[in-house]
Amino acid sequence: MDKGNETKQSEKTLYDVLKVPNDCSDKEIRNAYVQLSKQYHPDTSKGSSQDHTAHFLKISEAYQTLSKPKLRREYDELLKAASQSMRIIEVGKSAKTIIHRPWEIKPDYDPNPGPYYGINGMRRTTNFKVAAAIIFLGIAGGIFGFFSVRHSFAINQERLDEISAKASAHHQRIRTEVNNSTREENIRRFVERIQANQSDR
Repeated sequence: MDKGNETKQSEKTLYDVLKVPNDCSDKEIRNAYVQLSKQYHPDTSKGSSQDHTAHFLKISEAYQTLSKPKLRREYDELLKAASQSMRIIEVGKSAKTIIHRPWEIKPDYDPNPGPYYGINGMRRTTNFKVAAAIIFLGIAGGIFGFFSVRHSFAINQERLDEISAKASAHHQRIRTEVNNSTREENIRRFVERIQANQSDR
């Protein structure tokens, strides 16, 4: 057997050995095995005993694989994968442009954008400018807080002064009334105030 025949023989599938199609039934596989066994069995066949023995072993191997459903499914998957690999090899260099590689992501941005913080919609700027803006906002916030507290303190002081002035005026009025009234009138007013406070309760 020359090199070309060896290559051709090595490319045969188990279906080719049994001379049946890939989608054949289990019965067709069994019938093909029985027929080929009778033809190539070393004890019954004619011709070169060594060649027939080798071919008979291949027939037996093919039958042992294809007659079992699980082994046949695994073998069919291997054939499918091998067929796809051969198809890619035959295409050659053009296959590189056909095969889709989802992990190859082409960038749609400038590879050298410069320093920026990546905030969408904001113009890119340097870190120095961003730091200066943060410092400015911090100072402005501090000044605003200082004047807010100062203004609030001034308002509270005005209210306290107003209350204190009313209390002083009321106290002065009471002292004037006491000084301008007799002892009996002062006692009577004191009793009236006590009674009025008790009635309010």
